[in-house]
Amino acid sequence: MRIKYLIRDNKWIITPALYVLLLLSASLIYLNKNSNNELIENRDISVDSISIGDKVEISEFETLEGLDSKLLNEIVASGLNNLFYKETFLQNLSAVKSVYIVGPEGDVSGVGYVAEGAENCKKLKYFSYSENGKYYVVEEDKSISKKLEWNSEKNRFVFYDRYFSTGTDLKNNCAYLITSR
Repeated sequence: MRIKYLIRDNKWIITPALYVLLLLSASLIYLNKNSNNELIENRDISVDSISIGDKVEISEFETLEGLDSKLLNEIVASGLNNLFYKETFLQNLSAVKSVYIVGPEGDVSGVGYVAEGAENCKKLKYFSYSENGKYYVVEEDKSISKKLEWNSEKNRFVFYDRYFSTGTDLKNNCAYLITSR
């Protein structure tokens, strides 16, 4: 009987408190349900039949140097010289290389493509959109670089377009890189 009187006497406090609690719980459920939508689906990823996690011989590849190496080191944030490449064909790009991040034991931790030139970078950008979609992308646009990033439960997909200055000329290099999270 005492609860009945407590509710009757304090209805002006209990009703708004329960209403705010209901709104808060509905908001938390909505945010929790929609927080996983920024992940794209998991799939098997391979570049020229080499996947992340494979063991490879380093002697099969050439060491990546120059602007391409500088570009990938900006993405990976590693000063190590573990970047390798092979010449490849990707759709109708004229200057493209398949790149691999290989550890000291020969295990592959990242795969992707590097291209040179504005036209090839534009095609590589559209290739990355066709692989991952436009809806779950996180864009970071600076004046001399543009970064597009997608995430899945296992991997991170990055398209990075950067202009490098060589004297009075600007060179456009870009990379589409897939690494494990």
